[in-house]
Amino acid sequence: MLSGEKMAWWNNKIPFGAVVFETIVALILLVLTIFLFIKYQERKKKTNLYLGLTFLNFTLASLSTAIGRWVGFFSPISYEVLSITDLTTLISYIFIALSNCFAVAFVDSIFIHKGLNFAFPFFLINGAIIGLILPKIYYWIFVDQKFGLIRTRTINLVIASIAIMALISYGLITFFAFKEAKLNIDRLPKIGFNLIGVYGICIPLMFVFFTGDTLLITYVSSFIAGYTPFYYLGWCFALIGIIFGYLGYIMPNWLKNLINRVN
Repeated sequence: MLSGEKMAWWNNKIPFGAVVFETIVALILLVLTIFLFIKYQERKKKTNLYLGLTFLNFTLASLSTAIGRWVGFFSPISYEVLSITDLTTLISYIFIALSNCFAVAFVDSIFIHKGLNFAFPFFLINGAIIGLILPKIYYWIFVDQKFGLIRTRTINLVIASIAIMALISYGLITFFAFKEAKLNIDRLPKIGFNLIGVYGICIPLMFVFFTGDTLLITYVSSFIAGYTPFYYLGWCFALIGIIFGYLGYIMPNWLKNLINRVN
């Protein structure tokens, strides 16, 4: 725990700015997810459902980490004894793995149309990733809540695997979306697919920046406290990606009118 002037802004090695920032990101993601499910009620298509579930699980991952930051920051118990952020981070990994699954289902439903034969390997790998996380959550709940649980070789493997699966899943979204954009002559669908393609780029960039955050913390002494600029950039790209994905797929009337006016 820090003392002096920083006491009001840092507690249990968590900056209050990170608490507020993650909360804002999580709430914006939640609003977009709700809007998408409202659209699903209007147009009950599989693509709507799969994209909605992708957004939902990604939002739940963001909410999990935000809740962990809030509880950890205001907890009277030292993070070294009770590290809530370790638990909520593990839970967020499960939601991100599920989000990767539904991202692949979305790709198949809108672009590939091969069904379970295409998606099953992705489901299997992400299921194995979740299988590695669950024992760690069990250990935290029933055995040891001390800080450092997620700093193990197993969890490093989990993080790397989730990042690779996200790169593949969202890479497919980017590839097929840009491909469809090139094939479309009409301005509206062309812009829509391009926005979806940008969505597919932004989510993997989140993992790139989080990796940069980890490297700075590990190798640059001035960032040893954590929460480097890369941490905030990672969440910014995640938020930008979700917004672009929503706008590209839903294409709300105000966006269509704006595009038509520009045209």
